Amino acid sequence: MDAEVVTALFDRYLAALRAGDAHGCAQCYAKDAEYIACGMKPVRGRNDIAKLHKTLFDGGPLTWSLRTEAMQFSGDLGYVRQIITADGAVSHCMLVMRKTPTGKWLVQAEAEIPA
Repeated sequence: MDAEVVTALFDRYLAALRAGDAHGCAQCYAKDAEYIACGMKPVRGRNDIAKLHKTLFDGGPLTWSLRTEAMQFSGDLGYVRQIITADGAVSHCMLVMRKTPTGKWLVQAEAEIPA
């Protein structure tokens, strides 16, 4: 069941990416989430994650895809490994997922490196 809920979250995230919706993307992250990528300062908090996405979208249209490689859950924590492709550039991504007290899964931390 957790895998289906998290997959639906990623479907919403991908739809927001493709629509250029920075706020929609950020809603998939916890309020105090952290995003780390090579060559960038870490980004902390949903508001700054929304700003990061807006910067991506302001750079021009991109073609996005996500492919989930692995998922594992234990209690209210989980991890997901994904392959992200943006205009042909491929990155590996590790996500730490956290289930909120209301049962909603959100991204707590993301680390991304180029393939």
